Amino acid sequence: MEILKVPFNIKIHDIDYLGENVDRLICIDLKARGVIHPLYEAARSLVGKPLTSRAAQLLVESLRAKEVVLITTGFRLPPLGLQETDGILGAISLAKALQETLKAKPLLLIEKESIPILKAILNVLNEKITVQGFPTKFEEAEEKAEEILAKYNPTLLVAIEKAGCNSLGEYHTSKGENVTSFHAKIEVLFRKARKNGIVTLAVGDGGNEVGMGNIKKAVEKTVSYATKCICPCQGGIAAQSKVDLLVTATVSNWGVYGILTCLAKLTQKPKTMHGLKMEGNMLKTAVKYGAIDGVTRRKALSVDGISLAIHKSLIKMLKAFPQKKLKREILI
Repeated sequence: MEILKVPFNIKIHDIDYLGENVDRLICIDLKARGVIHPLYEAARSLVGKPLTSRAAQLLVESLRAKEVVLITTGFRLPPLGLQETDGILGAISLAKALQETLKAKPLLLIEKESIPILKAILNVLNEKITVQGFPTKFEEAEEKAEEILAKYNPTLLVAIEKAGCNSLGEYHTSKGENVTSFHAKIEVLFRKARKNGIVTLAVGDGGNEVGMGNIKKAVEKTVSYATKCICPCQGGIAAQSKVDLLVTATVSNWGVYGILTCLAKLTQKPKTMHGLKMEGNMLKTAVKYGAIDGVTRRKALSVDGISLAIHKSLIKMLKAFPQKKLKREILI
């Protein structure tokens, strides 16, 4: 993974040095899918800096106290349209951190069928964060997007593991299955937001999520079914929407946890980081209220086929990074 190497004898600020290491950790190809490294390299090449530290900086630059940040998530799977566990945990963790650390006002957007899951998790965490549904029909999405932008005047729009449509407007799973009817037509909101100068950020892991249009060529070259799906549209699963900054990770939740690790260092507020107990409580609640593992499609304490114990191990490693502010640049 050549792009992750940092040349010797180059000075790099401590936040980016942290970001280099965080990026490596959250991009471990644990399931040996052969996807995340090429996608990361492509996303990294557009930025020229570690993705997690750049995302943390973008959050600090974009948000002020009492400003609204829209956070959208939600990937629903066939045949019943059940919500997967990846994305929703990261979205809530991000909303909680931005509310507590930057005093921003987060608004979570998801398909109406998945709202009870998010509200249940927020209740367990004792967090008061607004959750709204977003339409699954294009014509309704246009009106809703206008309404949201006018009412909340957000300064930032974030997508976490949010199903993204291909160039034909169709949505697919990583297996090439068509799930268009299950998903919010959130691209309408992103298009209008970018036109209005609102900063956009996305986190994804497979090429079929909002924001992956940034690296569409890499997705088409690397990901199965990217150019040709198994549904009648035959348009492939590669998402076409673009954002200002795309963060890739082995698991989208990990991408958020990595960003929060860097945000904690930037703000010197360690509690910003995602916690072990929080991870367990969130996942158990999500499964209890109907969420399933996106890979196994079972109601289990796992995300993307990876057990809760391993997710907790990764969080422990993120927490092991020193958060003390360095007084000078590091020579590596």
